[in-house]
Amino acid sequence: MDLLPQSIGLGAATFVGLLIALSAGHRVGRRRLARAAGASPDAASTAGQAPIESAVFAILGLLLAFTFSGAAGRFADRRDLVTQEANAMGTAWLRIDLLPVSARPAIRTALRRYVDARLAVYRTPADDAAVAAGVRATGEAQATLWGLVVEAVAIPEGQRAVTTVVPAMNDMFDLATTRTMAMEVHQPPLLYGFLLLLMFVAAFVAGISMAPRARVSRLYAVVLAATLATTIWITLDLEYPRRGVLRITSQDRAITTLRAEMDRTP
Repeated sequence: MDLLPQSIGLGAATFVGLLIALSAGHRVGRRRLARAAGASPDAASTAGQAPIESAVFAILGLLLAFTFSGAAGRFADRRDLVTQEANAMGTAWLRIDLLPVSARPAIRTALRRYVDARLAVYRTPADDAAVAAGVRATGEAQATLWGLVVEAVAIPEGQRAVTTVVPAMNDMFDLATTRTMAMEVHQPPLLYGFLLLLMFVAAFVAGISMAPRARVSRLYAVVLAATLATTIWITLDLEYPRRGVLRITSQDRAITTLRAEMDRTP
C-alpha cells in the first residue's frame, strides 16, 4: 500500500505529540520546583538533572543516527541494484547473439517477457497484489527462458556459448532475486516504536529542564519538535523508497530504455 499518507500523518502526529510531551514535562517540572521552593519556583535549583537529560538525548541521538544511517544505506543499495539488474539484462540480451540463429527469436521473445514481468514488479509498488503477481510472472518467464537457453546450448552449434550465455542468464536471475528480497528488508517495527517513545521521553525531559522559566519557549519547542518529527519522517521515506516522497524510479528508466531497444531487434 502507499505509505505517503501514513508517513505524513505519523510525522504530524509526532510533531504534535512532542509539543504535548514538552508542555507536560514543563508542568511537572514547575510543580517539583514549587514543592521544593515554596511559593518561589523560579528560584529553585534544577541541579542534578543534567546527567539524566544528557543520557536521554545521547541515547536518542545514537539511535537516530543508527536508524537514519541504516535507512540511507539500504536506499543506496536498492538504487544500485536497479543499475546492476539493468546491466545484467543488457548483457544477457547481447549474448543471445552467440547462440544458434534458429534459437535466437524464441529466446529474445522470452527475455522480453521476462523484462516485462520484472518491470511489473516495480510499476505499482503500492499494490501488494500487483507486486506478488509480478513476482509470480517473473518466475514463470524465468523458467521458460531458462528452458529455451538450455535447449539452445545443448545442440552442437550452441555448446561454444555455454560459458558466456549461461553465466549471464544466471547473473540476471540472481540479481532479480536479490532485488526482490531487498524490497522486504527493513528495520524492525519495534525499533521505530522504541525510537518514537524515546523522542517523547526526551521532549518530556527537555520540558522539565525548562521548568525555571515561567513558560516554555515557543521557538525552542517548535524547533525541537519539528527537527525530531522531520527526521523520523525522512527516515521512513528512505526505508520505503517506492511508497513515499523519495523514489528510485529514475533508475528504472535504464530498464525501460533497454526494453524499448529490445523491440527494435527482431
